[in-house]
Amino acid sequence: MMAVNAMSVVSAKNTLIAMNGTIPAERAESAELAEWRFGPAVVRWRHNLLTVTGLTPAEIDNRVSVLRQFCVEHGFTPETMAAECVSGPDKVARRDVYLQAARAHPANLIVQSFLIHNGFNVFGDLVCMPHTPEQVLAEQGEQWLRHAQAQMA
Repeated sequence: MMAVNAMSVVSAKNTLIAMNGTIPAERAESAELAEWRFGPAVVRWRHNLLTVTGLTPAEIDNRVSVLRQFCVEHGFTPETMAAECVSGPDKVARRDVYLQAARAHPANLIVQSFLIHNGFNVFGDLVCMPHTPEQVLAEQGEQWLRHAQAQMA
């Protein structure tokens, strides 16, 4: 089987358009599906599903199809989702928008898996314990002061 990367898929699709101005429906859909399967964020996710979780290629294809359906219904692509969660001043807000949409959809765990395997925290802000009793008191209240003092003694 020949390896295909995202650039070759886009190039092939653009060549088809340039050659005759239109693409037959089945070829257009095939090129579009290839772009979904071979975009960098999807490739990273597929690789991790295969090597980390041990899913079969058929199970992975099923998850990609579910992710694609979710994205089509909401008007974005996995690559857009990943890019917007990585950069920009509102990246955390964008991540939260995607996660809220996912939580209201049957694809919730699949979308979370996609984001996790692309390096995004889907669990919310991390809570760090302060280092001094004064910080514990300020952050957590009196009920934690005795516990913190015992831990630091």
